Amino acid sequence: MTTPQAREAQTKVPKQTAPQTTEPTRPAADNHAAARTAARTEARIAAVLAARRAGLPHLADAVDRWRHIADSLAQLDAALTALSEQPAVPEPAKLILSALADTGPVRAEIAALRADLRNLHARLGRQTLNIGICGRARMGKSTFLQSASGLGEEQVPTGSGLPVTAVRSRLYHSATATGARVERLSPDRFVTEVVRPYYLALGHPQPPATLDAFAADDSIERLDPQRVPDGTSLLDDLLKMRRSLPRYREELAGDVIDVELDTLRRYVAYPTREELAAERDSGAVLDRHYLAVGDVQIRCAFPRADVAGIGLIDLPGLGELAPEAEAHHLGGLEHEVDAALIIVRPTDVSAFWDDSAKRAKQLIERACGDLLDPRDFAFIVINDDGARPDLYAALRDSILDRVNGGVDGRNYTVLTVDAKDPAAVGAQVLDPLLDHLAAHAGRMDAALRRGHRDRAEQLAARIRGHLGEIGEALRRVPLANSARLLESQSETLHRQLAAALKEVVDEYERRAREKDQDYQAKVEVAYLEVEAWRARGFGVGEDAWRANALAEGKVRGNVGGFVIDELNRIRVEMGAGFRRLDAYFADRVAELRGDVAAALEVQLGGLWKRTISGTGHGSSVEALAGQPDGESAGTPAESSAEPATGSSAEPTGDEALRMLAERLHDAADPCRILARAVEDLLDLTLDYNSHVYPWIAQHLRKLNQEYTDDAGVRRTRFVVELTESGTERLYQEIFKFTGEASYATRNALLDGDTRPAQVLAAAAEYFADAFLRSGGVRAEFGALSRSYQDELWPGLFAELQPQNANLTRVRLLARTLAELTEGARL
Repeated sequence: MTTPQAREAQTKVPKQTAPQTTEPTRPAADNHAAARTAARTEARIAAVLAARRAGLPHLADAVDRWRHIADSLAQLDAALTALSEQPAVPEPAKLILSALADTGPVRAEIAALRADLRNLHARLGRQTLNIGICGRARMGKSTFLQSASGLGEEQVPTGSGLPVTAVRSRLYHSATATGARVERLSPDRFVTEVVRPYYLALGHPQPPATLDAFAADDSIERLDPQRVPDGTSLLDDLLKMRRSLPRYREELAGDVIDVELDTLRRYVAYPTREELAAERDSGAVLDRHYLAVGDVQIRCAFPRADVAGIGLIDLPGLGELAPEAEAHHLGGLEHEVDAALIIVRPTDVSAFWDDSAKRAKQLIERACGDLLDPRDFAFIVINDDGARPDLYAALRDSILDRVNGGVDGRNYTVLTVDAKDPAAVGAQVLDPLLDHLAAHAGRMDAALRRGHRDRAEQLAARIRGHLGEIGEALRRVPLANSARLLESQSETLHRQLAAALKEVVDEYERRAREKDQDYQAKVEVAYLEVEAWRARGFGVGEDAWRANALAEGKVRGNVGGFVIDELNRIRVEMGAGFRRLDAYFADRVAELRGDVAAALEVQLGGLWKRTISGTGHGSSVEALAGQPDGESAGTPAESSAEPATGSSAEPTGDEALRMLAERLHDAADPCRILARAVEDLLDLTLDYNSHVYPWIAQHLRKLNQEYTDDAGVRRTRFVVELTESGTERLYQEIFKFTGEASYATRNALLDGDTRPAQVLAAAAEYFADAFLRSGGVRAEFGALSRSYQDELWPGLFAELQPQNANLTRVRLLARTLAELTEGARL
């Protein structure tokens, strides 16, 4: 493995001579080897990008899940507060509940986690590995970008003595598309992101709120710039910004425009030395269109097509931008690039590792945080043309001492290149950097995922601990006593449900006594399909079947083995033909559950109809009706404004019963017997394997070569000579025999056509018994009534305290949060 020290030694320009400005001619073998290496690196980068995209759905689900957790925590705070205000809650419990109703700090941490997860999602969803190019002005950063991208002065301007690049640009390789997309700021964004930081840096007490206010503000001319560091320069920039406003104001359109590359300079470059001189000497008003630009994306054909998988992100020079520039710079390093190059250059005034370079390094280390190793993320590139070996040696030694602690490559890999030489930039920087990214980008991604996963798990554990404290507190909260009315309503509810379910049971028992014409038709269709399959020569054609029989018989010496195999195959295929009844049975079972749900809906429909959709994870937090004092169960203002998922469509029978079972479990006093009866009905199945095959198995089992006659003697059913006429007779005999078995199977199914209906009738009767007459159900009907009195009988118990409804709501939310946090792994 090539060490950082070895890479540095390989890529440094010797002190004695200037680097070559043209690539030397290499032997053909070397060219082929280089091409193979480039292809391997390109393939490895493509693999890294593909691996990133594979994890995007799971990450998006995690972002959404944590939104639901934050929303549910906000609702839980409101529910705990409401519960703590109920008169019947003991004072000690009120104090505990009130103290627990404060998840604001946790929700703030969730918001930060979700922001980081969205940034990680954006990172993993990029189509390129991005390399950030940073460093202060006049170090050759723009020259390096020109050499790497093939662009010129109009797109990546360079200069001497003054900073030139004014806007962050993104450069991407494209073999077909050439041009730039320029994001223009809106007036509001311009005032907030560009103007306001200057006012704050200059200590102005009231920055303008609108573009018109900025244009008309003459108070800045009376500011004392001496009060703040660099105040004179900042004030001068702000005054020029306002003076030029009429020239670039129309560019503040808040849109994205396409710009030809040969006209791009006006959007990305600071004024030239000559323009600034004209402004200073004659009062000329400069355009400064770059002030209206938020971002620029450039696509062009790079000199090297093998770098199609990377993007070059131009991060303008440190120390030469507007106030808050470093925060903007840090954001670019954290979220937009996969590796960073710090460009430095030896000059008469900067042949050492100066404060500007040190600040760039510190920003990179802040961007890496605790999750990334800066050695994986950043490289130092010395831009040296070889003209002053003494200055190069001084800068190199300064980096060795101040950055790497006297050991080459200890903390950062150092590369040396002449930024003006495209071939050298490719060979001495891009090649080792691409090789590094191919090997380490996956490791950096894994470190980021691991760090966010640990944060998520710690947050989830804290939330579950909080839920445990809430559970302990709820033990101190008694159920409010029910009045006689509640007891009477509970008895009435039981009688009404008994009558409704009796009608269902009676209907299914009536069906069990009658012929089911639909079932008969389904059996006939299945039988005809089996017959059609037999008529097609058992699925292979008569001629082919006979030819196979003759060939197999000659190999084996007789047709016995072939007959055994074929009868086995025919038995299985015929059984599969009748298995098509499964769809019919599934529809009948769903119909039964729908009929039961409809019977329960009149009295219990309030438990699943008045719901709140929103968790997107099957959570029972949907059912939060019965809010006290008209309180909405919606998301509080401080929770996420992102749209919730869910549907207001009428639930199916299965969905209604499933929600009913959840509500029964989540009652303030859980109704486990009733819930189990509902869940047993949801588990009911009626299918071919369990209910049909036992009726017809005896007929299909006859499809065997050997049988026992009435005298108990084992006999062979089909024996023919090994000739074409023999296999023809064999086919006819087996065709007739299987036809008899098929017909007998049909008759067995039709003769037993009452059996499916009997199974459903028995299931309906069992559910009614379990739901209405099991031991303990009377007590559970009382608990059900107390827990959901306002939903079962809206308005009837207005005089009763809503304590039970609030208690149930807290339990529902706590259960939802427990489910969500258990599934919140990344």
